Amino acid sequence: MKIVNSRYLKALSASALLGFSSLSYAATFVIEKQNTNFSIDGNGGARVGQVIYLWQTNTGNTNQNWDQLTRAGGFFAYRKQNTNLCWDGGDGGARRQPVTLQVCDVNDQNQHWRKVKVFSGTEIYRLEKRNAPGFSIDGNGGADFRQELYLWNSSNTNVNQQWDFIRTDTNNSGGGSDGGNTGGTQFVLASDVNVDRDGNIDFNGSGVSDDRPICTNTPPSDRFDMTVWALDTPREDPDRSGRGHRLDEDELVNFIDNEYFCIGRDNGLVFRSTVDGFKTSSGTSFTRSELREMLRRGDTSIRTRDAGNNWVFSSQPSSSFTNAAGGVDGTLRVTMTVNRVTTTGDGLHPGRVIIGQIHASDDEPARLYYHKLPGNTNGSIYLASEERNGSDDLINIIGSESRSQSNPARGIPLNEPFSYEIRTVGDKLFVTITKADGTEYSLGDDIDSARSSERNVSSDGSIRMLGYNTSDEYMYFKVGTYTQNNTGNGNDYDQVTVYSIDNRHN
Repeated sequence: MKIVNSRYLKALSASALLGFSSLSYAATFVIEKQNTNFSIDGNGGARVGQVIYLWQTNTGNTNQNWDQLTRAGGFFAYRKQNTNLCWDGGDGGARRQPVTLQVCDVNDQNQHWRKVKVFSGTEIYRLEKRNAPGFSIDGNGGADFRQELYLWNSSNTNVNQQWDFIRTDTNNSGGGSDGGNTGGTQFVLASDVNVDRDGNIDFNGSGVSDDRPICTNTPPSDRFDMTVWALDTPREDPDRSGRGHRLDEDELVNFIDNEYFCIGRDNGLVFRSTVDGFKTSSGTSFTRSELREMLRRGDTSIRTRDAGNNWVFSSQPSSSFTNAAGGVDGTLRVTMTVNRVTTTGDGLHPGRVIIGQIHASDDEPARLYYHKLPGNTNGSIYLASEERNGSDDLINIIGSESRSQSNPARGIPLNEPFSYEIRTVGDKLFVTITKADGTEYSLGDDIDSARSSERNVSSDGSIRMLGYNTSDEYMYFKVGTYTQNNTGNGNDYDQVTVYSIDNRHN
């Protein structure tokens, strides 16, 4: 256990919650031409074909506020706030080709821009057109009212192509994309998430609680990069009778499921899974609302089980398989709250849900459980690691997996934010839980509960994932709710809210 800081989360009033904005999803910026006091402006209203131009910087001017939307391959689109119009550079690329507002289209590469950092340590970027990388957005010489923007030959040294990104949707600045962060911005710490620990958010005096999904009209793809995930829910798949609903990367653009997968009223991503429902395969007994990592990013020429859609351990013995893989080793960081767990059922089943996984081709080298018994206030967190073609070992991190444990003093109650990190180095696995007060827990804090001497925690805080150093064995991350209860009432359910997802690979 490691104490990082002494900041404790404070429960906020409903009015404070109304003001909470997401830190890790689509961000909003005023974009100012470097060394001027003029910014990119979309004129009043929402007019298709409007040429974007410069106007004196005013961060409160909605015509200068641009929502940054993540697109496949590390590109972004820029949507005028409160409209559905995005920058469009036109077909191809040529000098003085105008940049206009057009209806946002996730598949239109004329609306996709790469942020090329001009000066390290700043938020100053050049904006390069995806399908014409030799051309970038240029503000022309100097700066004046209604000075129109156009394309010009890309150059980091051209001051007319240097744009300062001023973050306006939070008190934090910055908007650069770093590695595999699915939000395209900074990772959200548990201490940055403000929620009412009782889950009570009262908008209308009726005392409504967010332990059921109260969905907004914002698609999850507006706040999270869904180009690297597929989704499974307990609904029946229209193309696979008797199986759970699978939606691939392209199908998640603008997708909302008000029962199982949506953006909640606090801008978090809500996952909900019921005891009854359709399962993903005959090999599982449980339902899920869960994201499955897809490193192919929509390239369907790569099949789901191909190496290019998945990642491998650096200890993988086949160099050809490693070279074909979508990544090597992995780190998954998630900030979330557990809003509700099942309360009915037999034995270990009530209150038990998987919130994150590393899945192999057939086995599960890492499953992270949250488990709150019906009589307890706090929940435990523990890890199950399945040996390849073998059995599970359980290692406690906070509290215990026991169905008879008393309330775990260091446990995490419902609606309290925390973060977890699952990290691999070869076949070594590291897991860290960070509570809202900054206290860290990792494998080894409860080493006496490890069930096998083979899986004792090493001095560096890792365990070995056994049997996976095998040719053609691949991995992928999973995030969400995987309900571990099939004995409870059919309409009983688990629900979590995720505020940040960060998946990275070498």
